[in-house]
Amino acid sequence: MRPPLIFAVSIRRFRLALILVIALGTLALASSKEARAPGSDEAFPLLGRIVVVDPGHGGIDPGCHLDDVTEKEISLSVALLLAEELGNLGGKVFLTRTADVELSSFGRSMRTRHGRDLEGRVLLAESYKGELLVSLHVNAANSEKMGGGMVFYHPGSFESRKLAASILKHLREVTPGDQNAALPADFFVLRRAAMPAVLVEMGFLTHRQDRAVLVSPQGQKRLAAAIARGIEEYLSVDPPLAQEDRVEAGVPFLHLYGLGTDGAHECPLILSQSQPGSQVGGP
Repeated sequence: MRPPLIFAVSIRRFRLALILVIALGTLALASSKEARAPGSDEAFPLLGRIVVVDPGHGGIDPGCHLDDVTEKEISLSVALLLAEELGNLGGKVFLTRTADVELSSFGRSMRTRHGRDLEGRVLLAESYKGELLVSLHVNAANSEKMGGGMVFYHPGSFESRKLAASILKHLREVTPGDQNAALPADFFVLRRAAMPAVLVEMGFLTHRQDRAVLVSPQGQKRLAAAIARGIEEYLSVDPPLAQEDRVEAGVPFLHLYGLGTDGAHECPLILSQSQPGSQVGGP
């Protein structure tokens, strides 16, 4: 026996009303999350925070390389994974590059292509109004025994030093080694950035254990998760300061092998076995 027409219409209206209520509830929930203050939602601790991730090198500049493995490829792979990790935490992430390209076309005043490439990365980070700049790199050495993740910060930025320490805390669990350290350096990107900035050397291509992590998809995920955790912990403490925080005095510069006149580094970038801040060994 078929139900009366009026009853059937009522059922359809009830179903439509139920669908509309569910849709409006979902929209309201999404809107309420967007309206909350940055970091207020425990499920999205980076909500409203802006992080710029810079995959080092690219295009005609391969960076460090060993056999057919290049720094530019590893840094981009980890950067994409890091952007996903930070996005899952609610953060807004910008990357200076998402393909195998160099960025000299964004530079303005530096004389060399390499210098304009570095300048372009800083200008992009500033145009994105990033709170933080995290530049990803891979290291190499003339000794297979040297290994471990390292994080560099500008010696005049207290906030950058805190960010470096926070990232190293977790990075050293993925790529442990005798070179694990958070150290000051006068790299162009660190010196010129208008926000707290760090340069992360995720590990050494020339170190067997580091290389296994750097080239494997699972290892790259672990690196991205560790760096994201460090960023999250840093941002959860208090808001980062801007360029005016660069007033710290008395912190020695780290003398680096391969440090160019434009503040760029070339492989290998290694520490000597002596105390941090002393002259670095090199070939």
